[in-house]
Amino acid sequence: MVNNAESIRTLQETSARHDHTLASIESQLAKQEQWNTATNTTLQEMSLLLQNLSVQLGVSMTPSASGDFTANSSAPRAKTKVRQENDASFPFPPKPIQVELPIFTGEDPEEWLASAQDFFEFYGTEDHHRVTMASFRMTGTARKWFR
Repeated sequence: MVNNAESIRTLQETSARHDHTLASIESQLAKQEQWNTATNTTLQEMSLLLQNLSVQLGVSMTPSASGDFTANSSAPRAKTKVRQENDASFPFPPKPIQVELPIFTGEDPEEWLASAQDFFEFYGTEDHHRVTMASFRMTGTARKWFR
């Protein structure tokens, strides 16, 4: 049979293990709180930097219903109309217009260049990407000439 002395010793050992575990958990909690504080500080600094950059770039940041920020650019990027969430003129959101860059076979280059210019302006394509994108839509003699 187990005597009282053994029971007390077992209880003390168990209590000591629990005390050690509790101290470890408290230490981890303190470290987690420090990490959370540092992360929040960094997040606030980054948010301030983002707001400053947004002002410099002419982009206004507005909070959405979920608390996230969305960018509303005043700089012209593309000729697309952004549908407002409260726009009740359509029961269903209209499908976005899809403009395609026509394939250039080497025939009627002026017409193709005009279409390509419209395409690039519609999507706000930067100048340094236009030649590369256009080369993807060349076939036949036009592709051989481009290479």
